[in-house]
Amino acid sequence: MSRGEGDSKEVYAVFDWTQFDIEEKYLDQVIVLWDQRPPVDISAEGTIRALWKSAKKPPTKRDLSHGTILRMAGLRQAWEAKQFEDLRRGLARLISPRLEKEQEFNVELQLPPEYSEFSTAIQPPPILNYPHYTVSGKIDGDGSYKLTYKIIARERNTNSVASFCAQGFKGPMGSSRPCGARKPGRFPTVGMRSAGD
Repeated sequence: MSRGEGDSKEVYAVFDWTQFDIEEKYLDQVIVLWDQRPPVDISAEGTIRALWKSAKKPPTKRDLSHGTILRMAGLRQAWEAKQFEDLRRGLARLISPRLEKEQEFNVELQLPPEYSEFSTAIQPPPILNYPHYTVSGKIDGDGSYKLTYKIIARERNTNSVASFCAQGFKGPMGSSRPCGARKPGRFPTVGMRSAGD
């Protein structure tokens, strides 16, 4: 089930994952059954409320009005600790390592009572608290972009920052390159400066 913020209906879909095991099938040949319905699971009194039971503060009406719930049934094998750890690790990749503030996107793993030890809020791996570099950027409607690359050199206690914008970038011999994808090895030259400069 999924419901976007402000949507008056939720989408209910059923996936038969065994279809993805057929190597000859293309993605557009996979049958997915779905329908829209009035909110049942993603509403103030719906299933989504259970995902907030471990939250630090009670959910608002807005919090309960949007989100996604994924239920798995008909598993091929009995799950053990390894499968739950693999699932947790895979879900952790969905969590942005935005360390500066509480983020809007959260993943909660709610399991039946016999597996409650694996029920948890999914967090990004702790190693992401200590990145070697960060990359952030913005793409405008015309395809121009600005990218900021920051190297974090903890051992020397110095930071280097590089940024460039492809719009108006002049290539070799003064030729202008359009914004968009670049072939490997064909990126604009990046100016470097020390954070202290």
